[in-house]
Amino acid sequence: MKNLSPSMATELRAVIMAVFLVIVSFARGDFNNISSVMEHKKNLLFLVFAGIARALSWFFLNIALKTEKIWQVAPIDKLSVVITVVVSILFFKE
Repeated sequence: MKNLSPSMATELRAVIMAVFLVIVSFARGDFNNISSVMEHKKNLLFLVFAGIARALSWFFLNIALKTEKIWQVAPIDKLSVVITVVVSILFFKE
């Protein structure tokens, strides 16, 4: 990790996950329901915010790994789930 920038590490991790999940979705036939996601703008917006929150979490986690200060960032990283729940309650009334 020391020879790789945190943003590049985050990007590579995301690309690997995306490719894997697209393969799984094709295998399960999930892409047949993609139009239902597009019809519900609130759900799509929630997914966008959740994705941004998770990407920031990974980015800062990779910075912590590079600087060897994981103990400072790991608790905040785990709070991303809590933040997602709070945002869904406050903004989306879910």
